[in-house]
Amino acid sequence: MRHVGRVPRGPWTWGSSPRPWRAAPRRSTTPVWPPASPGRRVRWDADGSFTELDGLGGARSEARGIDASGVVVGSAERPDGRVHAVRWDEDGTVVDLGTLPGDATSRATGVNDDGVVVGESVAGDDTPRAVRWEPDGTMVDVSALIESG
Repeated sequence: MRHVGRVPRGPWTWGSSPRPWRAAPRRSTTPVWPPASPGRRVRWDADGSFTELDGLGGARSEARGIDASGVVVGSAERPDGRVHAVRWDEDGTVVDLGTLPGDATSRATGVNDDGVVVGESVAGDDTPRAVRWEPDGTMVDVSALIESG
């Protein structure tokens, strides 16, 4: 992650979901990019500056949630094209949260102030399973707790 200062003037475009995700006072995340370039994920800070969030080496990444301390979660493409859930720690370190055994992809969709991350792990046949990542990174399949129907 690198701090890139204030947003420069120019033809910036919002991502496919034109909304910043707000879960923490004075900070939010949102996709922004100049035209004809791959998406960039940023964390907006209270002073109007933003910090770019690096991915896992693939072409795309997505920020979906942020906690009060500035930890951001989402997903990022790896060089092999697979998408994995990620957590960007407050210092900017990106952590690959992995998938459940045998699954192809995962996505993180939220994080609480205790550091618990929620999202999904998806099998090769596109069957999603609800998962929770503990603050130490341990992944728990919680899909059995969800009633079917």
